[in-house]
Amino acid sequence: MIKKITSLSCLALYLVIAPAQAGSTLLYNNAIDLSADAVSFSDLSTLVEAQKLATNFTVPSNSFADTIQFWGSDFDWLTTFYPTGANSFSNFFVDLFTGTQANEIVAVNINGNLSSSASTTNGLVEYTFTFNPIYLIANQNYWLSVRNDTVESNDIDWVWAQSSSGSALSYAPTVSLWTPGRSGLSLTVTGELYSEVPEPTSILLIALGLLGVVACRKKCNAAE
Repeated sequence: MIKKITSLSCLALYLVIAPAQAGSTLLYNNAIDLSADAVSFSDLSTLVEAQKLATNFTVPSNSFADTIQFWGSDFDWLTTFYPTGANSFSNFFVDLFTGTQANEIVAVNINGNLSSSASTTNGLVEYTFTFNPIYLIANQNYWLSVRNDTVESNDIDWVWAQSSSGSALSYAPTVSLWTPGRSGLSLTVTGELYSEVPEPTSILLIALGLLGVVACRKKCNAAE
């Protein structure tokens, strides 16, 4: 009987300690409406103009974010927008801030992998950026900044597509400050929810594991 309890207890402790299977949770959704007849674009967010934008977001629970999606397009001042699917420059810089006006740095120039796919609507490009998980606190105000390096051409800039809600900041290089007053930008944030409180099942498994420890101790004492 004790052997059975001990075996079950070891299994219970393994199930508690073993990492959970990876999954994906949509933590924030301000995706653009691709079915719209017209898309509004915010200001430039490029290195060539020394300008950048940041859009705000919150997450409902403590989480580890590892993927973002956003929408934008190259803008050619000579021929307006590039043809659908064009993405001449893809050297993006992604930064994360917190605070009321992005005055606290969370991570700068985040390393990750970028992929893109063209939309058949409005000449937009959808970008997906994956990175090592970053811990986010529930209901805290965050600001995500995305810039594209278009310094290869003075006639080309990258613009970030707006979405229906949220707010954004623009960086004024002349005064080195973020300034408010812009509409929210297209963004989704995906990752894993993090819970510090054990679930009832985990508590039961821990109890079973402790029972096995007690049984082992009693067996050892009896042997002596």
